[in-house]
Amino acid sequence: PPQISNLSVPEQVFAEAVALPGLAFAAARFDGVLGLAFPAAAAGPALPVFDNIMRRRLLPSNVFAFRLRRYRDTP
Repeated sequence: PPQISNLSVPEQVFAEAVALPGLAFAAARFDGVLGLAFPAAAAGPALPVFDNIMRRRLLPSNVFAFRLRRYRDTP
């Protein structure tokens, strides 16, 4: 099954965007975007990864966080 860090997420489906309009994505400095959409806004029938994690009770509580860094070399 797909993994996020050390967490296995059974039956998780991922989609790949190969053509996106606008300059925001053309000049972006990232490899991809992990889907955080509400299920109704998700691409196709795929359940967003955190909804799948919560539905399967893979974490002790339904809370997640992420950290954004302004510069690549800062911790």
